[in-house]
Amino acid sequence: MTNMFNPPHPGRMLAESLRYLGINPCEFAKHIGALENSVLEILSEESPMTPDIALRISAALPGPSPETWLALQADYDLWQTRKRVSTARIQRIEVPTLQRALPESAGQEVTQ
Repeated sequence: MTNMFNPPHPGRMLAESLRYLGINPCEFAKHIGALENSVLEILSEESPMTPDIALRISAALPGPSPETWLALQADYDLWQTRKRVSTARIQRIEVPTLQRALPESAGQEVTQ
């Protein structure tokens, strides 16, 4: 995914979807076979979207795939981490370029 400016937590997006559809969050949790607290914590952005919940949500609602929900979570997590962690003092390790020797016949046309 592309870098966003302050990407939203996927729980916020799910909360908006449920609100739009008129679905009660506790009823939704029961519908997908998840603990109410787990869903409520995701909706309130207190917990991350897990693969288990992403799979269940995608099975119940049209729209984003489980992979998309998890990519949204990864974008959110990385953005939050970049705000907290400084990498300014970490030096990049230079890796030598490996050049493989090509067989002598490489690059020659094959005639039949």
